[in-house]
Amino acid sequence: MNKMPLIPRPILLFAVIFSLLLFILQGQQPQLLYQRESIPAGDAWRLLSASFVHTNYSHLLLNLAGFWLFLLLCSQVLNLKFLISSIIFSALGVGTGLFLLSPQIIWYAGFSGVQYGLFLAGAIYLITSGEKTFGVILLALISAKIILDAFTTSDQLSQALIDAPVIQQAHWYGAVSGIICTIPRLIRTFRTKSPQPPPNA
Repeated sequence: MNKMPLIPRPILLFAVIFSLLLFILQGQQPQLLYQRESIPAGDAWRLLSASFVHTNYSHLLLNLAGFWLFLLLCSQVLNLKFLISSIIFSALGVGTGLFLLSPQIIWYAGFSGVQYGLFLAGAIYLITSGEKTFGVILLALISAKIILDAFTTSDQLSQALIDAPVIQQAHWYGAVSGIICTIPRLIRTFRTKSPQPPPNA
């Protein structure tokens, strides 16, 4: 891995502001969480804002811990523009996925879906930045966690902490959104490594 700092200064500044923003938004949770019946009635912003509020402060702190762990592991290979755009795109992907593909989910709040997208995107960026071993391990761990959760009963400890069921579908949609965010990077990497044709005689 690269040398210090563990988190580049622009990303660190954003992360501090973003963390404080989540605490502020929590005070407006009823107006921002995903409520399925409210979206067709005009509250379309809930598709995006649901990922930035939580069921309670334990839920918020749990997700912030995951976010800062992600930054410690992956931020050296990311830039601020990609981080912000990935957060927004993954949040919208979670909300849109729930609305279009999971009609049984009537409400949702939490950053965990976005986090799955960020961790997968970070793993791919690590791999394409030369940190292949670490990136592959992280990619495998996150993928295994998603698969394991899909075939096991809900984590009772997590449910107790967040005072709500764990919505696995949000994790899936966030994960897919995070991978989509890396497509331009993957294309550039593939083009760079592709053998160049010999010049014409």
